[in-house]
Amino acid sequence: MARSGAVLHGQLLDAALGLFGQRGFRGTSLQDIAKEAGCSKASLLYHFHSKEAIFVELLTPCKDALDDLNDLLQDVPTSDVAHRAVEGFVDVMIRYRQQITMVLQQAAEAATAQADKESAISEQRTDLLVHALSGRDPDPSARLRSWMAIGAIALAATSPGTETFTELARQELIAGAMRVLRPT
Repeated sequence: MARSGAVLHGQLLDAALGLFGQRGFRGTSLQDIAKEAGCSKASLLYHFHSKEAIFVELLTPCKDALDDLNDLLQDVPTSDVAHRAVEGFVDVMIRYRQQITMVLQQAAEAATAQADKESAISEQRTDLLVHALSGRDPDPSARLRSWMAIGAIALAATSPGTETFTELARQELIAGAMRVLRPT
Protein backbone atom coordinates (compact mmCIF):
# COMPACT_ATOMS: atom_id res chain seq x y z
CA MET A 1 0.00 0.00 0.00
CA ALA A 2 1.34 3.43 -0.97
CA ARG A 3 2.05 6.02 1.69
CA SER A 4 0.36 9.37 1.58
CA GLY A 5 2.53 12.40 0.93
CA ALA A 6 2.04 13.65 4.47
CA VAL A 7 3.05 10.30 5.97
CA LEU A 8 6.20 10.11 3.85
CA HIS A 9 7.03 13.73 4.66
CA GLY A 10 6.88 12.93 8.38
CA GLN A 11 8.91 9.76 7.95
CA LEU A 12 11.59 11.69 6.09
CA LEU A 13 11.80 14.21 8.92
CA ASP A 14 11.99 11.44 11.53
CA ALA A 15 14.71 9.66 9.55
CA ALA A 16 16.71 12.85 9.14
CA LEU A 17 16.44 13.74 12.83
CA GLY A 18 17.72 10.34 13.83
CA LEU A 19 20.55 10.32 11.30
CA PHE A 20 21.63 13.90 12.01
CA GLY A 21 21.80 12.96 15.68
CA GLN A 22 23.87 9.83 14.97
CA ARG A 23 26.11 10.91 12.10
CA GLY A 24 25.96 14.68 12.13
CA PHE A 25 24.62 16.99 9.46
CA ARG A 26 27.64 16.65 7.18
CA GLY A 27 27.88 12.92 7.76
CA THR A 28 24.35 12.32 6.53
CA SER A 29 23.48 12.33 2.83
CA LEU A 30 20.10 12.76 1.18
CA GLN A 31 20.45 9.16 -0.02
CA ASP A 32 20.97 8.05 3.62
CA ILE A 33 17.76 9.81 4.66
CA ALA A 34 15.78 8.36 1.74
CA LYS A 35 17.05 4.85 2.49
CA GLU A 36 16.20 5.18 6.19
CA ALA A 37 12.68 6.35 5.30
CA GLY A 38 12.27 3.54 2.75
CA CYS A 39 11.90 5.68 -0.36
CA SER A 40 13.92 6.85 -3.33
CA LYS A 41 16.07 9.96 -3.35
CA ALA A 42 13.74 11.33 -6.04
CA SER A 43 10.80 10.98 -3.64
CA LEU A 44 12.78 12.79 -0.95
CA LEU A 45 13.60 15.60 -3.38
CA TYR A 46 9.90 15.96 -4.16
CA HIS A 47 9.37 16.89 -0.49
CA PHE A 48 12.62 18.75 0.23
CA HIS A 49 14.89 20.55 -2.21
CA SER A 50 17.97 20.15 0.00
CA LYS A 51 19.37 18.75 3.22
CA GLU A 52 19.37 22.30 4.62
CA ALA A 53 15.62 22.54 3.98
CA ILE A 54 15.10 19.38 6.03
CA PHE A 55 17.23 20.81 8.83
CA VAL A 56 15.27 24.07 8.86
CA GLU A 57 11.94 22.24 8.89
CA LEU A 58 13.10 20.09 11.80
CA LEU A 59 13.81 23.23 13.82
CA THR A 60 10.70 25.17 12.82
CA PRO A 61 8.35 23.76 15.51
CA CYS A 62 10.90 24.57 18.22
CA LYS A 63 11.38 28.11 16.90
CA ASP A 64 7.60 28.55 16.69
CA ALA A 65 7.26 27.38 20.30
CA LEU A 66 9.86 29.94 21.40
CA ASP A 67 8.02 32.65 19.47
CA ASP A 68 4.75 31.63 21.15
CA LEU A 69 6.47 31.74 24.54
CA ASN A 70 7.86 35.21 23.86
CA ASP A 71 4.41 36.42 22.78
CA LEU A 72 2.86 34.99 25.94
CA LEU A 73 5.50 36.61 28.17
CA GLN A 74 4.75 40.10 26.87
CA ASP A 75 1.51 40.16 28.89
CA VAL A 76 2.97 38.68 32.08
CA PRO A 77 3.55 41.11 34.96
CA THR A 78 7.21 41.88 35.63
CA SER A 79 6.98 40.28 39.08
CA ASP A 80 6.12 36.89 37.49
CA VAL A 81 7.88 37.07 34.13
CA ALA A 82 11.15 35.33 35.06
CA HIS A 83 9.40 32.33 36.62
CA ARG A 84 6.96 31.99 33.73
CA ALA A 85 9.84 32.33 31.24
CA VAL A 86 11.77 29.56 33.00
CA GLU A 87 8.74 27.25 33.05
CA GLY A 88 8.00 27.87 29.39
CA PHE A 89 11.62 27.48 28.31
CA VAL A 90 12.00 24.24 30.27
CA ASP A 91 8.86 22.89 28.61
CA VAL A 92 10.15 23.81 25.13
CA MET A 93 13.54 22.23 25.85
CA ILE A 94 11.92 19.03 27.09
CA ARG A 95 9.47 18.81 24.20
CA TYR A 96 12.10 19.47 21.50
CA ARG A 97 15.14 17.91 23.20
CA GLN A 98 15.98 15.77 20.14
CA GLN A 99 16.16 18.82 17.90
CA ILE A 100 18.08 20.82 20.51
CA THR A 101 20.51 17.93 21.00
CA MET A 102 21.04 17.83 17.25
CA VAL A 103 21.80 21.55 17.17
CA LEU A 104 24.16 21.37 20.15
CA GLN A 105 26.04 18.40 18.67
CA GLN A 106 26.41 20.08 15.32
CA ALA A 107 26.64 23.73 16.41
CA ALA A 108 29.04 24.79 13.69
CA GLU A 109 27.17 22.86 11.01
CA ALA A 110 23.83 24.16 12.24
CA ALA A 111 24.97 27.75 11.96
CA THR A 112 25.92 27.30 8.31
CA ALA A 113 22.65 25.54 7.50
CA GLN A 114 20.53 28.58 8.35
CA ALA A 115 20.06 31.64 6.17
CA ASP A 116 21.31 35.07 7.30
CA LYS A 117 17.75 36.38 7.76
CA GLU A 118 17.02 33.45 10.05
CA SER A 119 20.03 34.46 12.13
CA ALA A 120 18.65 37.95 12.76
CA ILE A 121 15.25 36.52 13.71
CA SER A 122 16.94 34.00 16.00
CA GLU A 123 18.91 36.77 17.75
CA GLN A 124 15.71 38.73 18.33
CA ARG A 125 13.94 35.62 19.63
CA THR A 126 16.79 34.93 22.05
CA ASP A 127 17.03 38.54 23.21
CA LEU A 128 13.33 38.55 24.10
CA LEU A 129 13.78 35.39 26.15
CA VAL A 130 16.90 36.75 27.90
CA HIS A 131 15.00 39.94 28.74
CA ALA A 132 12.11 37.95 30.24
CA LEU A 133 14.39 35.61 32.18
CA SER A 134 16.18 38.60 33.70
CA GLY A 135 12.85 39.83 35.03
CA ARG A 136 13.17 42.69 32.52
CA ASP A 137 16.18 43.95 34.51
CA PRO A 138 18.62 45.78 32.19
CA ASP A 139 21.55 45.13 34.55
CA PRO A 140 24.33 43.23 32.71
CA SER A 141 24.68 40.75 35.60
CA ALA A 142 20.97 39.88 35.33
CA ARG A 143 21.40 39.28 31.58
CA LEU A 144 24.47 37.12 32.24
CA ARG A 145 22.49 35.01 34.73
CA SER A 146 19.78 34.66 32.06
CA TRP A 147 22.34 33.26 29.62
CA MET A 148 23.62 30.92 32.33
CA ALA A 149 20.08 29.66 32.94
CA ILE A 150 19.49 29.11 29.20
CA GLY A 151 22.70 27.11 28.91
CA ALA A 152 22.02 25.06 32.02
CA ILE A 153 18.47 24.23 30.99
CA ALA A 154 19.45 23.31 27.43
CA LEU A 155 22.33 21.09 28.53
CA ALA A 156 20.39 19.40 31.32
CA ALA A 157 17.32 18.78 29.15
CA THR A 158 19.41 17.21 26.41
CA SER A 159 21.91 15.24 28.48
CA PRO A 160 22.11 11.46 28.06
CA GLY A 161 19.52 9.58 30.07
CA THR A 162 16.87 12.31 29.81
CA GLU A 163 14.79 10.63 27.12
CA THR A 164 11.85 10.52 29.52
CA PHE A 165 11.20 13.42 31.83
CA THR A 166 9.23 13.10 34.99
CA GLU A 167 7.38 16.00 36.55
CA LEU A 168 9.93 15.90 39.37
CA ALA A 169 12.81 16.36 36.89
CA ARG A 170 10.92 19.24 35.26
CA GLN A 171 10.44 20.90 38.65
CA GLU A 172 14.15 20.45 39.44
CA LEU A 173 15.11 22.17 36.19
CA ILE A 174 12.78 25.07 37.00
CA ALA A 175 14.00 25.37 40.61
CA GLY A 176 17.66 25.21 39.56
CA ALA A 177 17.23 27.86 36.91
CA MET A 178 15.42 30.13 39.37
CA ARG A 179 18.36 29.79 41.79
CA VAL A 180 20.71 30.91 39.02
CA LEU A 181 18.48 33.84 38.12
CA ARG A 182 17.76 34.94 41.70
CA PRO A 183 20.85 34.15 43.79
CA THR A 184 20.57 35.03 47.47
